[in-house]
Amino acid sequence: MIESDEDYVVFLAHLKNGSVLVNEGQRVKVGEQLGMVGNSGNSTAPHLHINVFNQIEDPYKAKILPFVFNDYETMNANNTWKRTNESVPVVGSIVKFGV
Repeated sequence: MIESDEDYVVFLAHLKNGSVLVNEGQRVKVGEQLGMVGNSGNSTAPHLHINVFNQIEDPYKAKILPFVFNDYETMNANNTWKRTNESVPVVGSIVKFGV
């Protein structure tokens, strides 16, 4: 979980076991690698779940906030990459960040 200066919380689930590169309480920057996408949980392939919540104090009252990714690439049907800005990838897409 990453708590922002604006008090929202970014939740990342299914990082590869032992791959987390940051420590609790550490400040992180946009673009900094936090860990590797993993295959933990009940899954057949590496994947990442991302949610943004409005607060962390009471998880039972937290609301999920909408968000978009600033810059990423999506693999097309012909195995080429298409750059996309300020949107959310389609479910099942193959994406890469840090382009």
